[in-house]
Amino acid sequence: MATSTLESTVKVEWGEAKGFYWTPLLEEVGNYLFKEKGEDEEDVIDALCGLIKYKVKKLEHLQNISDDDEKFARKLSAKGVPDAICDLLFEKYVVEATVEEAIESHRFLSDIKVMLKATNSKEEVSRALFGLIKYDAITQEKLQNISDNKKEFAERLSAKGVPDAICDLLFETYVAMKKRCGSGEMDHRPVKRRVVGIGNFFTSFTHCKVSGRVCSFEHKITDSDDRKLLYVRDCYDTIYDKVVDLASSHAGVIVTGTSGIGKSFLGVSIYCFTVLILILFHRYI
Repeated sequence: MATSTLESTVKVEWGEAKGFYWTPLLEEVGNYLFKEKGEDEEDVIDALCGLIKYKVKKLEHLQNISDDDEKFARKLSAKGVPDAICDLLFEKYVVEATVEEAIESHRFLSDIKVMLKATNSKEEVSRALFGLIKYDAITQEKLQNISDNKKEFAERLSAKGVPDAICDLLFETYVAMKKRCGSGEMDHRPVKRRVVGIGNFFTSFTHCKVSGRVCSFEHKITDSDDRKLLYVRDCYDTIYDKVVDLASSHAGVIVTGTSGIGKSFLGVSIYCFTVLILILFHRYI
C-alpha cells in the first residue's frame, strides 16, 4: 500500500458514514504499522478506522486514552482496533513517546536510561522508565523515598510495570547505597570495593568506552565483585566540580568521608581527567 493511497483506502473502508477525517498522526501511524512493523493491510485499515471512531487526531489524544496497557487496549478494541496493534500503539506512542519527552527535562531519568541500556533490552528500559514516570520517581530523592524496604520498593514499582530485575538494580544502586553512605539505617554487609590493578586500570583507561555517565572497562575494576562498569552518580557532580576547580588552581585537596562513598574513584577520576587534558593538549596544540 503506497503512502499516497493510505488516506483514500481508509476513506473507502469508512464508507458514506459521517465523521471521517485525516491527520498527520493517522498518516504516521499507518506507515509505522504497515511499513515498519509489517502488519497486514486489512488490520492497519481497521486500526486507523478505530482511531477515527475514537476521535484520535493528535498524539495527546492517543496518550490520554490510558497509561495502563490493558485499559488502553480494551478501549481501542471496542472501536475495532486489533489487539496486537493496540499493544504496538501503546508501546510506541504512549510508553516511548512519554519517556522521550520526560528525559529531555529530567537528567536523572537520562542517567538511569544510560545505566540500564548496558544490560537490558530497549523495551525493558522503556517500560522501566515509564513506570518511574507513572510513580513520579523522576529524581533521585523521589526514587529513594519510595521505600527503604527492598520488597516493598519492588512491589510498588512492579505495580507500575517496572521489571523485577530492574527494581532490584535500582534499589541496590540508589537506596541501599544511600544506607551505606550514612543516611538512614546502616547496611552492614561487606560492600567495600577498592580499585584493583591500578597499573592495569590506567592502561585500560584510554580504551574504555564511555556512554553518558557509564564507563565500560575490559577487565574488572573492583576487588569485591566482577564489576566492569563505572557509573558516575549525579549526586557527585558538585564535589567533582569543586575538586577539579581547586586542582586546576594547583591547590591541594583532601577528600574525607564514610567508607564506601567513592573517595578512591574520585581520586582516580581526577587523575584521569588531568591525564586526558595533557593528552589532548599535546595532541592538538
